[in-house]
Amino acid sequence: MRLASYNVNSIKVRKQSVAEWLETAACDAVMLQELKVDSDQFPAEQFPEFVAHVHGQPTYNGVATLVHRDYPSRLVANTLPPLPTEQVVLAQAYFDQISAYGGVQLRGLYANLREDFAADSQARFLDVAIDVPSPTGVEQSIRVCNIYLPNGNPALTPIDALDSPTTQAIERLNDLIRGLGMLAPPEGYVFDPKFVYKCIWMFRLSNYIENVLLSDSMPFVIAGDFNICPIADDLYDEAKFQTDALCQPQSRQWYRSLHSLGLTEMWRALHPAPAIEFSYWDYRGGAFSRGEGLRIDHFQASPQMADWTTNCSIDPTPRSREQASDHTPVILDLDVANRAILP
Repeated sequence: MRLASYNVNSIKVRKQSVAEWLETAACDAVMLQELKVDSDQFPAEQFPEFVAHVHGQPTYNGVATLVHRDYPSRLVANTLPPLPTEQVVLAQAYFDQISAYGGVQLRGLYANLREDFAADSQARFLDVAIDVPSPTGVEQSIRVCNIYLPNGNPALTPIDALDSPTTQAIERLNDLIRGLGMLAPPEGYVFDPKFVYKCIWMFRLSNYIENVLLSDSMPFVIAGDFNICPIADDLYDEAKFQTDALCQPQSRQWYRSLHSLGLTEMWRALHPAPAIEFSYWDYRGGAFSRGEGLRIDHFQASPQMADWTTNCSIDPTPRSREQASDHTPVILDLDVANRAILP
């Protein structure tokens, strides 16, 4: 069985190229991110061999999981549960306090950020169950969770850019950050609320993994655009990203914490450092031709799925074509037919 993850950066623009790629990629399920269309505008007719599970959003975000019709599938969830109320209260208090010092300039995607701490309106998550054959001939289920994790930039705001907060006010902000379970920001900075949203989203995903996916005891993968470079070998120049949300200690610490939940990041497990491949190249400055990329698209697998994995690869070919997305597909190959599925 072959799974793939692909941030398409607008399905309207990329629908033909994605369909052409699928014709040769032989995927059984593909998780698409950054659709930038509402659910009813997703071009499902472009992919007739697949059932499309879609959670869209116009202009921003949006995720879709396409499952080949040979595999019965069903939607389990299209949003993550919120954090406990006490943590939401801390996040909103942080937002309110930093707003009082001119540290919040929100519009577009983040216009409702304060409310998104509690009831997320952004389309970033899909959990789909897929029935697969077992050695006994009885179809059993795996779960594929498709994520578009928030970018979180700008992560840091210089204290000097705020409207004269007192030392006590900065300490109150840092106390709220520590109350959320985050590391304090570097000296001279506070966290932008967009980065706090990223961290809250990560905490919500961890809770879902621990309390839902692991409790259900089904084999599963978490795949998509994580917007995290886990280690220095996952980007072309670590020094240029010291203040970037993709490389902040909080982002990397959370990513490592998935291992403590029993997950395995499959590409890196099969390509140990110092192996280097990228899944994203900025459109600006000829980054693709210069080899200046990032590896931010990942497959995290439960123990059973990790055991079934035969290969994990990155296909750079789509990125080299005209009107390409700035990402390229990541592929996970599984041997599900010859391995027993745990009850």
